[in-house]
Amino acid sequence: MNGVKIRFKIASFIALLFLVLCTSSFADELNSAEIIKNSPYELGFLAGYGWAMDHHAVQPCIEHAVFMPALSILLTKEEIGKSFYRGLVQYQLEPVVGVITHPNGKVEAGASPIGFKYNFTALGSRWSPYSNFGFGTIYEPIGHDVQGTNFNFILQTGFGVEYFLDKKHAINLQYRYRHISNATIRLPNRSINSSFLLAGFSFF
Repeated sequence: MNGVKIRFKIASFIALLFLVLCTSSFADELNSAEIIKNSPYELGFLAGYGWAMDHHAVQPCIEHAVFMPALSILLTKEEIGKSFYRGLVQYQLEPVVGVITHPNGKVEAGASPIGFKYNFTALGSRWSPYSNFGFGTIYEPIGHDVQGTNFNFILQTGFGVEYFLDKKHAINLQYRYRHISNATIRLPNRSINSSFLLAGFSFF
């Protein structure tokens, strides 16, 4: 029940923030595509809450609070594509540290050194939708009745939007799907598939 309340509060905060941004007016209009093109690096910070969707019989409720810094490096100085899907590609390195808030309160930590971020640039405005992908490893002490090892692999993808406040700063909102598995190194390997609601800030 507490997890449901936390998710509701996070979703409400993100919805309110989105509404405030949509109704804000500025004297000048920024072009996120030009900002990303002229920024070889992006340093971002995301924090949020996630919950497993598996409902395993041995552990039906698994929830996480996470903090994820990320370094993104521009790979394409020119936009890929010519239609609504055109965009810019960044390499992304993203560590993660968090707490398994349910069931055990233990710390999780890992990193996704293989990652990419695709910035959709067709809007040509302060808004910059994006999608990202990452692969890495994580220390996840969820309990050996769920995963046979504390060492696990991460496969994750997200969809989000950055809203540029100026040429150096952007607010970041994201939905993230994360798959955790030990690749059957040791049984059981039930896997943990989680949804996350994330919010944060980016520096260019």
